[in-house]
Amino acid sequence: MKRTSFQAEISKRDTKCNTCKESIDRGVIRIKIHLMDHYDYYHLKCYTPKIKQYISKKDLGITLDPENAKILDEWLDNWNKDYAPLDKAFHEPPTFSKLVESTPSKYRRAWLEIFKFLDAVELFKIYSHVNKEFYHISWDEELWHFYCVRDYTNAALDDEKKNYRTQYIILRMESCFWCHAHQSQEKFNRCPLIGKPICEKCKKLKRFEQMYKSEVEAVYGINTNLLQLKFGIGTWNRKIVYRYMVDEALVIFRKRNKEFLLEEMKKTNLDPALIDFVENIDITTMDKSWSETLESSEDPVHELFYNYIRDKKSEKRVLNKLKSIK
Repeated sequence: MKRTSFQAEISKRDTKCNTCKESIDRGVIRIKIHLMDHYDYYHLKCYTPKIKQYISKKDLGITLDPENAKILDEWLDNWNKDYAPLDKAFHEPPTFSKLVESTPSKYRRAWLEIFKFLDAVELFKIYSHVNKEFYHISWDEELWHFYCVRDYTNAALDDEKKNYRTQYIILRMESCFWCHAHQSQEKFNRCPLIGKPICEKCKKLKRFEQMYKSEVEAVYGINTNLLQLKFGIGTWNRKIVYRYMVDEALVIFRKRNKEFLLEEMKKTNLDPALIDFVENIDITTMDKSWSETLESSEDPVHELFYNYIRDKKSEKRVLNKLKSIK
């Protein structure tokens, strides 16, 4: 769950409030919010959180003297009065224990072992809604303890309180979504582009390199609207995206093109060898093997079909070619 987070500090220089557009004088409380490439500033009285939820002080960066800290506390109390704490312990209704203690089927152990191969989120969002037995298993302490140990190897679990399902959710919220390393409050960093925690080490990986929209179009020669990418805002308000998002979108885009092309080809009297050529195209390595694949073929139709799968620019020519063969 995404939490409200900001820095509450004393203004050391004149800055402009992002809401009222008036100056935030030195020596007064200002709210500082870190975006992708800049900061937004607000008067405390002008700031309204975007997410309507309880705000915990542990999610905030507070550098205020005692007097101003009291003012912030009053503001927090006024905001939080309408919301329940996010970390409040879950109290099971009285009837729940009776429901879970119903007689398990003889296949319960088998299902429990099978579910250990699943992603915990799949179990939580999908399989727990299939039937009553799956719902019961989705609360099993043994299963959630297994998920905690499997997905967060070095996590310190509270074996006395148990409630491993809740512990797993907390670990997921406070750990890097890629390497699963737990992040301390001092180094906690929730990426605004993907809305998930990510550690400094993973941010340096090639898959998390930032690419501008214009760069994606220049490198791959594909209209980014066809890739259905969700861009964030970077330097100078330019649209950016992570490299891994582009790679994943390319595979989905090219897989769709390949499936459509094969479906249309099989309706015609095309040479089976040409169909085999298209079926053997590896959509995951098309940019690396592009020239190599086409140089090994002397058939211009190969290039036509290959380019259609890669970037869909030759769509009209491909459709006309298929119509002429029918």
